[in-house]
Amino acid sequence: MPSVASLLEQGHNQLDWGEYQAALQIFQQAAVLEPENPQIIYGLGITCYSLEQYHESIEYLNQALRIKPNYILALVWRGLVCQQIDQAQQAQADLDQAIALTPQDAFALRGRGIALDVLQRYEEAVASYDQAILQIVRAIRKIIGQSLQNNLKNNLNKRDSQLNPTTKIHKAFISRTQFQIMLMVLTVKRILMIVTAYVIAALSLKKLNYLILSIP
Repeated sequence: MPSVASLLEQGHNQLDWGEYQAALQIFQQAAVLEPENPQIIYGLGITCYSLEQYHESIEYLNQALRIKPNYILALVWRGLVCQQIDQAQQAQADLDQAIALTPQDAFALRGRGIALDVLQRYEEAVASYDQAILQIVRAIRKIIGQSLQNNLKNNLNKRDSQLNPTTKIHKAFISRTQFQIMLMVLTVKRILMIVTAYVIAALSLKKLNYLILSIP
């Protein structure tokens, strides 16, 4: 049986691909395993929103917020749902509350950006999106760096295990030096790639902001 984490990932993938019924079934399957998981309930809420089942969406988002009151993304999407069903006052309250909270991760920063965008506070929205991108870049850099370091260490250990004790002593310093040089080169290349991607993404968001503000 798939894990809850796997089902959550599958559900959001189906949402991204526009397969809303498939996403709904996956989130429902996950809810059977963990009925009080706010991430699963949130997934059901945004899926119902995508299916234009607005009242069901609000019920799920309310439930997610009862379990996790400061769930920024749930607040944002409940605000968006309220806009669809002409509950402007509640929509404004949810979006304002989402903006007032301090985001703890990239997803919350993205949610805050959506709220600011809806309220036409475009410069602040771009700044929030930029912060979300930066957090994602840092997380990717950390994961890639750890993976590269582990792989290189494993390869070096495997090679050293095949050497006799005398040779190991003479090779130890060279091995460490080679490892440090290789890791430094890879790190520099990786940082340049990540910085380039971040700059392109940031410029794209700022360009989008400029285009939106240019609309009469």
